[in-house]
Amino acid sequence: MSGLPSGLTLAIGEFLIPDNIGRKFIGWPEGYFWYKKFDDPPSGGYWDSEVLFHYDHAQTPTTIEELFPYVQVFFRQDDGNFYWKGDVLSEFPRYIQLSDEDITAWNRWLETEQQEWLNNLLEKCQKQSKNAQSR
Repeated sequence: MSGLPSGLTLAIGEFLIPDNIGRKFIGWPEGYFWYKKFDDPPSGGYWDSEVLFHYDHAQTPTTIEELFPYVQVFFRQDDGNFYWKGDVLSEFPRYIQLSDEDITAWNRWLETEQQEWLNNLLEKCQKQSKNAQSR
């Protein structure tokens, strides 16, 4: 979780990448993984009860940068709860307005404090890809 100079607090999440989808597939292409795909968010963003998605698949990321389209960015509201407006790291900021100072602090937080977490998420994608293949 990153507290920014403006007072906004952001966090990243892995909810778009399931551990597995509970089955194996005959003919599943090697090097692909499943993720949850959302359409553009409704006005105001997503709430838990409103989140609609479908599973899609893509080539398994091999670098942290390739992982960015599947990492959500959440912001904390005044009530302390985190909320997803639809931002992912690859297009951030898209639905949240940040100052130049905030962006600098955010990027520093990602580069210094989140590399291990992102590497673990990359491994999760690779493991899920292997597990989806029929043996």
